[in-house]
Amino acid sequence: MATADAAQPPVLRATVNSFDLFDTLLVRRALVPTRVFEDVERATGARGYAQARQLAEQSLIARNIDYDLAAIYREMVRLGHCDDATAALLEQAEIEAEFDHALPITENLSRIGEHDIVVSDMYLPADILRRLLRHVGLQRHVHIVASNAGKHHGTIWSELERHWLIREHIGDNLHSDVTAPRARGIPATHYGNSQPSQIERLLAQHGQIELAGLVRGLRLSCPHADSSEEGQLWQFSVQLNLPLLCLMAGVVFHHARDRRLGPILFSARDCYQLADIFGILHPTVAAEYVHVSRRALREDPAGVAEFLRSRGPAALVVDIASTGHSWYCLAEAQGIPVRLLALVRVDHHAYLHNVSQEQINASRHLTFDSLLRNSEFPGYSNAIEVLNTAPHGSATRLQGGRRFAAPEFDDAAELPPAVVATVDAAHRTAMALVRKSARRLREELPARPDPALLTSLLQTITLNPQLREIGKVLL
Repeated sequence: MATADAAQPPVLRATVNSFDLFDTLLVRRALVPTRVFEDVERATGARGYAQARQLAEQSLIARNIDYDLAAIYREMVRLGHCDDATAALLEQAEIEAEFDHALPITENLSRIGEHDIVVSDMYLPADILRRLLRHVGLQRHVHIVASNAGKHHGTIWSELERHWLIREHIGDNLHSDVTAPRARGIPATHYGNSQPSQIERLLAQHGQIELAGLVRGLRLSCPHADSSEEGQLWQFSVQLNLPLLCLMAGVVFHHARDRRLGPILFSARDCYQLADIFGILHPTVAAEYVHVSRRALREDPAGVAEFLRSRGPAALVVDIASTGHSWYCLAEAQGIPVRLLALVRVDHHAYLHNVSQEQINASRHLTFDSLLRNSEFPGYSNAIEVLNTAPHGSATRLQGGRRFAAPEFDDAAELPPAVVATVDAAHRTAMALVRKSARRLREELPARPDPALLTSLLQTITLNPQLREIGKVLL
């Protein structure tokens, strides 16, 4: 009598969510991915590496060969671009560059559950992909499935379904991450936020490729929900204010160099962030952050004048938004030259009731230059000053003599502590990326930005209802 084989117990499949990796869970700092290769070439001094690296990968694709990172470097050797020892060094440098560029996409990282799966058509090995995810902050355990083109061709999904029940797949590629899994009956959601925003595209169109990528990375790594007040403040800080300040830093550098001015004196408190950016981009240029406020100019003109004289007749004072009124009064009363450069000249303000623009323009001692005028902006507000607040009070006077002027601070805080904390956190996060991008930013920042670009950024800030409301407390 024949006996049937014992029935095998069914395999219980775990129900999970599935995620793409690049541009879904993490994003490169560079808007153009090939800049990773260019960074390797600069770091290693391997002339021609960036082009050779791309040619080697294209060769494997043209031959329809499945490949990983090791195969790319073997192909570089085969094509005669380098020897084995050099290939090993360059491969390691590329991996290090990927870690240097990797930034979190916070909203998607927060959606990952324990034992979810990450599926990537990527030449980097799975262990490197896992460490990249840890590098950008993922703490949960996930299953990494790396293939050469399994998602693109749709072949990976049948393999995955043998092990998991996929509740939903999320990814940025419409074909690989949406059409292909849906063809297998797997629900799929397209993630499009990693695509450049309108502001990022505008920056790129004006030649600010590095700045556009940096801004995108900061936008996607926001630690707050975009709908929250903190999230909105963060996004206005990194999407609009940071580009303005970087562009202003370039202008300050060229303005001072071309006119042989210096040292550069960044006026507190509006220039708190700008001074940081300038110091990172131009560490060898003489510049300092000085605690000079309208109140100090009004109540301690002699102390401020003594401080300015100690810095020499060619010192350049920089501000974000200024009427020029206080500096005009100081320069005329003390008889000292003042050279002032502002992002915005506030030429339409009630504060000017006792001094006309004509008087300021005709001053014997004050030279006042600016990139924009507030009279060009319907509904101009103090919003730009909200985004450029500083985590300290306003200086009331300077003490301590010419060399070591020490400010006295007003303890009263003008803005809510939560606003100051959010803006400062966004700034500190941005500075870490500015340091990494400093060389390229210096190369790309123009001596005189297109006024249309500056106007677009500032107009978006000045008309924002949230920023306008917060700014009402500022004088």
